[in-house]
Amino acid sequence: MENNFDILIVEDERIISKDLQDCLRELGYLNSIVVDTYEAAIEVIDQNSPNIVLLDISLRGEKSGVDIAKYLIQTDTIPFIYITSYTDKKTLEDAKSTRPSGYLVKPFRKEDIFTSIEISLSNFAHRKVDNNRRVTPVLNSQIPFRIKKAINYIHNNYDKRLTLNELSHISEMSLYHFARSFKSYLGKTPYQYIMEQKMERAKVLLISTTKSIIQIGLEVGYDNQSHFAKNFRKAMGQTPKTYRLENQTIE
Repeated sequence: MENNFDILIVEDERIISKDLQDCLRELGYLNSIVVDTYEAAIEVIDQNSPNIVLLDISLRGEKSGVDIAKYLIQTDTIPFIYITSYTDKKTLEDAKSTRPSGYLVKPFRKEDIFTSIEISLSNFAHRKVDNNRRVTPVLNSQIPFRIKKAINYIHNNYDKRLTLNELSHISEMSLYHFARSFKSYLGKTPYQYIMEQKMERAKVLLISTTKSIIQIGLEVGYDNQSHFAKNFRKAMGQTPKTYRLENQTIE
């Protein structure tokens, strides 16, 4: 069966991009598009939302493949694999900082391309059971540092009873200014954000562990099962038990 994934190739060497497209066709990936600049890549990403991006680190122009990767990880909706001929320490460190799904060194073999794409797509599709990914906040560069401090504090203490006074103290802002700034930058109140993080964590535990619903409720900061179940149903439209039955991925 052919794999008809939409693949964006960002590569400014025409010979390499053609060779890569040929390899993809032979492997069954029939629908790919090639661009060679940061601007063109962002346009395709925004308009077409490809399933995966094969990304050359070094591009002509002021912005590199790493800049495109930084754009991608802001939303965390599309996996990407670096393709490069550079393997020096600095390049590797820059690449690692953007958490790519893979790293292909030129010249690459057809088998390496296939393996990297398949593993990357599989890992990305199942990332909902990756606890570390779920509890790590995606912090947009436009959010002020003081608000980021409060967000990080929430992610490290979502299982506790957090108060607005406590969060404003962490951010070193007045209560009024903190609450107003938080909602301005995140589009929700601190309370709504905390509840959202509790529910996200609960969803991960429900589908990736065999812990009881009572245990999960305690772990995300609820002192009794009924209170947890009530809030979960309000947020998700179904009970924790039903959610687990429909989504659990462990054997």
